[in-house]
Amino acid sequence: MSMGTAAESGNRAGQKAGAKKSRVPAHGTPARAPTKSARVVKKSPQVALREARELVTLQDLALRDILPKWERAERERGEYARALMLVRGTTVYRYGGIARFLGRRLPRPGQWVSRVLDAGYATITLRLGRWINERRHAAARFEEDRATILLSGLFDSEWYVSAYPDAASYKGGPLEHFLRHGAQDGRNPNSVFSTSWYLAAYPEVAGSGRNPLAHYQLYGVPLGYQPSYKFDANWYARKHASLIKDGISPLQHYLKYGHQQGLATQLLDDVEQSRRLAPKAGKTESGAGG
Repeated sequence: MSMGTAAESGNRAGQKAGAKKSRVPAHGTPARAPTKSARVVKKSPQVALREARELVTLQDLALRDILPKWERAERERGEYARALMLVRGTTVYRYGGIARFLGRRLPRPGQWVSRVLDAGYATITLRLGRWINERRHAAARFEEDRATILLSGLFDSEWYVSAYPDAASYKGGPLEHFLRHGAQDGRNPNSVFSTSWYLAAYPEVAGSGRNPLAHYQLYGVPLGYQPSYKFDANWYARKHASLIKDGISPLQHYLKYGHQQGLATQLLDDVEQSRRLAPKAGKTESGAGG
């Protein structure tokens, strides 16, 4: 091998050694490459902007879905309130208020007095046979509503008594109070279902003669009706589809399991939960990277 070739190979070896030495700090400890978790935590401005835009898009979609329903419910609530004011201004309603008050204080005598008055009015107007048939259908419907609510498990007796203490002393029990008086007064059977909202959102319920909660279980669930403004049953069923395996409705699942697990009930709640959990997730990743 010639002298020129040996010199060239020596120079290359010296360059490699110098490159290796330059990678080692002065104190002698080799520099560590940044870990994967640390790189994940440090987001670029473009990524943060994209995530913020996605969050705003989700909020816009939720508002587009909720606002029309809320506007319709408010409009129908206003119409219902105006109609109720007209009814309350009649002489029959004012005098009937006394009978309703006595009926709540003395349930059994009040029911008998009401039936006697109704029968007398039906006799005078030659509608006694029709009144008897209507009473039979109403009694059968009442018992069917009672059985439907009992089987559904949607009536929370403890919550009802705590929300309406006067129902605790009712002789027939909380459910009987709700069936005979509570629903008519706009009282709610549990922490989610809103009786007044349901009646305003779906006006045909009042004409059906059904208890609102029983109507929701029998007809509202198959038709995709919502139990209140703060619970989106369709979204809840899609979001937690893997958890609802017992063939029960979304509201039944939430009252039995979801409430204890803190599951979100609509898109806005889900977005808010994600926003609250995001900083915690970032802290965890940064801790793992350190």
